[in-house]
Amino acid sequence: MDKEIICIDTSVLIDFYRKKDKGKSKLVELSRMAIILLNELEIEKASQIIISLKKQNKLIDIQDILIAATAIASDIRLFTINKKHFSRITELRMVE
Repeated sequence: MDKEIICIDTSVLIDFYRKKDKGKSKLVELSRMAIILLNELEIEKASQIIISLKKQNKLIDIQDILIAATAIASDIRLFTINKKHFSRITELRMVE
Protein backbone atom coordinates (compact mmCIF):
# COMPACT_ATOMS: atom_id res chain seq x y z
CA MET A 1 0.00 0.00 0.00
CA ASP A 2 3.04 2.23 -0.08
CA LYS A 3 1.97 5.57 -1.62
CA GLU A 4 -1.18 4.04 -3.09
CA ILE A 5 -4.35 6.04 -2.55
CA ILE A 6 -7.00 3.88 -0.86
CA CYS A 7 -10.41 4.36 0.73
CA ILE A 8 -10.58 3.42 4.42
CA ASP A 9 -13.74 1.87 5.81
CA THR A 10 -14.81 2.95 9.27
CA SER A 11 -14.16 -0.61 10.52
CA VAL A 12 -10.42 0.12 10.24
CA LEU A 13 -10.78 3.27 12.35
CA ILE A 14 -12.92 1.48 14.94
CA ASP A 15 -10.33 -1.31 15.13
CA PHE A 16 -7.60 1.27 15.78
CA TYR A 17 -9.44 3.06 18.58
CA ARG A 18 -10.55 -0.15 20.30
CA LYS A 19 -7.11 -1.80 20.45
CA LYS A 20 -4.90 -1.14 23.44
CA ASP A 21 -1.81 -1.98 21.39
CA LYS A 22 -2.20 0.46 18.48
CA GLY A 23 0.78 -1.13 16.73
CA LYS A 24 -1.37 -4.18 15.96
CA SER A 25 -3.99 -2.12 14.16
CA LYS A 26 -4.29 -2.12 10.37
CA LEU A 27 -4.37 1.69 10.46
CA VAL A 28 -0.69 1.98 11.43
CA GLU A 29 0.22 0.69 7.96
CA LEU A 30 -0.95 4.02 6.54
CA SER A 31 0.80 7.39 6.78
CA ARG A 32 -1.27 10.23 5.31
CA MET A 33 -5.02 10.59 5.06
CA ALA A 34 -7.37 12.83 3.14
CA ILE A 35 -11.14 13.07 3.23
CA ILE A 36 -12.99 12.20 0.03
CA LEU A 37 -16.22 14.13 -0.27
CA LEU A 38 -19.50 12.63 -1.38
CA ASN A 39 -20.55 14.22 -4.66
CA GLU A 40 -23.05 13.55 -7.44
CA LEU A 41 -20.88 10.82 -9.01
CA GLU A 42 -20.64 8.92 -5.72
CA ILE A 43 -24.39 9.23 -5.08
CA GLU A 44 -25.17 7.96 -8.59
CA LYS A 45 -22.86 4.97 -8.06
CA ALA A 46 -24.52 4.30 -4.68
CA SER A 47 -27.92 4.26 -6.38
CA GLN A 48 -26.67 1.71 -8.90
CA ILE A 49 -25.27 -0.46 -6.10
CA ILE A 50 -28.57 -0.32 -4.18
CA ILE A 51 -30.54 -1.38 -7.26
CA SER A 52 -28.13 -4.23 -7.97
CA LEU A 53 -28.06 -5.53 -4.40
CA LYS A 54 -31.86 -5.30 -4.04
CA LYS A 55 -32.29 -7.43 -7.17
CA GLN A 56 -30.02 -10.06 -5.59
CA ASN A 57 -31.71 -9.74 -2.19
CA LYS A 58 -28.28 -8.92 -0.71
CA LEU A 59 -28.75 -5.33 0.45
CA ILE A 60 -26.23 -3.98 2.99
CA ASP A 61 -26.25 -0.86 5.19
CA ILE A 62 -26.42 2.46 3.37
CA GLN A 63 -23.22 3.61 5.10
CA ASP A 64 -21.33 0.69 3.57
CA ILE A 65 -22.89 1.36 0.17
CA LEU A 66 -21.77 5.00 0.30
CA ILE A 67 -18.23 3.99 1.28
CA ALA A 68 -18.10 1.43 -1.54
CA ALA A 69 -19.53 3.92 -4.03
CA THR A 70 -16.87 6.45 -3.05
CA ALA A 71 -14.08 3.93 -3.64
CA ILE A 72 -15.52 2.82 -6.98
CA ALA A 73 -16.18 6.37 -8.22
CA SER A 74 -12.65 7.40 -7.20
CA ASP A 75 -11.18 4.27 -8.84
CA ILE A 76 -9.35 3.27 -5.66
CA ARG A 77 -9.30 0.13 -3.54
CA LEU A 78 -11.16 -0.17 -0.25
CA PHE A 79 -9.35 -1.04 2.97
CA THR A 80 -11.78 -2.76 5.35
CA ILE A 81 -11.97 -5.36 8.06
CA ASN A 82 -15.62 -6.10 7.17
CA LYS A 83 -15.04 -7.94 3.89
CA LYS A 84 -18.21 -10.05 4.24
CA HIS A 85 -20.64 -7.25 3.35
CA PHE A 86 -18.42 -5.46 0.88
CA SER A 87 -17.72 -8.66 -1.09
CA ARG A 88 -21.33 -8.47 -2.32
CA ILE A 89 -20.35 -5.51 -4.49
CA THR A 90 -18.59 -7.18 -7.39
CA GLU A 91 -17.00 -4.13 -9.02
CA LEU A 92 -15.40 -3.02 -5.73
CA ARG A 93 -11.66 -3.64 -5.46
CA MET A 94 -10.44 -4.30 -1.92
CA VAL A 95 -7.06 -4.29 -0.22
CA GLU A 96 -6.24 -7.89 0.66
